[in-house]
Amino acid sequence: GNEADFDNHNRQRYPKKQYFGGGLIRYSQDNFSLHYRLDFQDESIINLGQINDLDPDSEPTSSNQDYLTTRWMHQLQSEIQLGKWSINPVISFTDYERITENYTTFLTSDLETDRRQTQSTFFRTFFFRNTASMNNLRWGSLQLGLESTIDNGGGSRLLDGEQFMEDVALFASAEIKVSPAISIRPGIRHSYNSVYETAPT
Repeated sequence: GNEADFDNHNRQRYPKKQYFGGGLIRYSQDNFSLHYRLDFQDESIINLGQINDLDPDSEPTSSNQDYLTTRWMHQLQSEIQLGKWSINPVISFTDYERITENYTTFLTSDLETDRRQTQSTFFRTFFFRNTASMNNLRWGSLQLGLESTIDNGGGSRLLDGEQFMEDVALFASAEIKVSPAISIRPGIRHSYNSVYETAPT
């Protein structure tokens, strides 16, 4: 029969490779600043499957799986000063994808068959938030805001295919200084969700 190194197969913990990267760009001038941030992750997990070496006249093989994941995260944020108002918009986008590839390895010659993609999953999230704050008022401070999130996902494991969900919210809060020792902080938030009902909080 053929000899091969079977030590790496059927491990309780699968071999993993991870790569991370990122960067930040910032611009600032007078009453305006802007920065963009990028983060990246690439991950591969190898599932070395059962070994088939029952036939002494054939080269032993194993049926393997690779789980490949990529994630991109973008964020754009700004700070704007307009008189007494401080405006802070934020936009972010996250793109996640994971695929599963199946293939067979010939353990003596270390050759592989063509890889087949058997499963795939993706999630994408777009987020927007903008707040406008006015501080140092005679009676306290005030904040107004708008927030929106759009989620999109799909893949071979989702029975209904691609899915969407949208959430939009308006909110307001204040800090009222009754006395140097006492402050009242009222706030309200009202949101709309495309999947389920929401109530003001």
